[in-house]
Amino acid sequence: MSSNIVFAHHIIDEIPVSRPMGMTIDEGLLYVSNFGKSGVSIINTTNDEIANVINSSSKAGIIDAVSIPDKIYLAPFKSGTIEVYDKKTENISNIIKLPGAIYSTPTPLADRVLTAAEFVRGVWAMNYNPQNKVLYAAYADANEILAINTTNDKIIAEIPVANHPMALQVDPLTNTLIVGSLTGNKLTFISTETNQILDEIETGIGPWHIAIDSLYHKAYVANRGSYFVSVVDTIGHQLIDKIPVSSPSQAVAVEEKDHVVYVTHGNSQNIDKINGQTNEYISTIDLNMIPQDIVVDSETQKLYVSTKSNDKLFVIGPESVSSPFAVLPFSQPYLVLGFIQVHGQDIYPTSLFSLSNNTLGLSVNAPDGGNIAFDVPRLLLDSKDGTKDIPFKILLDGKQSEYSENVEVVTNGNTSDTFRSLDFHVPESTKTISIVGTESII
Repeated sequence: MSSNIVFAHHIIDEIPVSRPMGMTIDEGLLYVSNFGKSGVSIINTTNDEIANVINSSSKAGIIDAVSIPDKIYLAPFKSGTIEVYDKKTENISNIIKLPGAIYSTPTPLADRVLTAAEFVRGVWAMNYNPQNKVLYAAYADANEILAINTTNDKIIAEIPVANHPMALQVDPLTNTLIVGSLTGNKLTFISTETNQILDEIETGIGPWHIAIDSLYHKAYVANRGSYFVSVVDTIGHQLIDKIPVSSPSQAVAVEEKDHVVYVTHGNSQNIDKINGQTNEYISTIDLNMIPQDIVVDSETQKLYVSTKSNDKLFVIGPESVSSPFAVLPFSQPYLVLGFIQVHGQDIYPTSLFSLSNNTLGLSVNAPDGGNIAFDVPRLLLDSKDGTKDIPFKILLDGKQSEYSENVEVVTNGNTSDTFRSLDFHVPESTKTISIVGTESII
């Protein structure tokens, strides 16, 4: 079924996770860092069930988790380390010690007495570049980006950036790492080929999260102190747009198939949905809870949203229906002529099919709009010019609409049936769908 950017989204599942924080999707699995129980939950995105949990050897809560082909990297909160786990055995295989992780600073105890207070630094976010097999880590308290060779887990570069780098994202098409520095109010562009700084720009107050639409060469930056999301040209390294939002943003994610941008806010229960092709606001998803982080699975068009101070991970997506619907003649006698399989997302049939004058009719409820597909048996309805297939005419409330089509053959024992699968978008508030052909069973 084809996709469309105006899908409605609804909470379709809740997954119990102890204080979920950073998340990443890799090969159909969602890796969710657990700040509450110090570990990572591994979730199957097909059925949204927890496949496994890896418990960290650190007592600190996990801030971020990243999966690569053979390893999983965990960043415990202010622990001075990054933990490495073997993906097959799920046992810890290495501990990467961060340079200068333990530091002290004078602290007054009385008017004239000073003592050294000891602190531990830690990594806040990580991102993996499959092109050079390097893991990049935002070493926020040290104002550095660490480049780690994942073949031997050695730190190969310490790259100084503006104060408090909290967000980073690799753009593999431009061989660039983009870093957002919270208090430095800077966006830094780093070459992943040389680990050298290419450019630095200002985008907004407190850049906190970054998402990239590689095809359009855009980076979207969530700013914790500005009432807009920054849109940045990843090739020209320039701020090209500011998308107004209702409150300062917390996290941002991009669905790259349809180029839809999702934005969460630090003090709002809403998720804003933005058209990434036009940078225009589409709609709002009400979560009834303040979200923390957000990732999107482009394959399933589902969103995964962690929430502040809550042991739940929300799954948000279009509501689907897939069921056979009977076809009846428009007039008596009302005998079942056959069945048509209907696959819908946010579209709900409210009647059976009626067939008359080579036309199939169906009533629907489409409060938010969505996509629908019909598997139409040729024996019931077809559209031909002689022996050649010609297009059907799809009418939505009487107005002609475009559609896509596949021809499918289903074999059952010694017999086979041929279907024309019609797939199209239905605008919101549509009431009737008509499919007009040239020949039918009656």
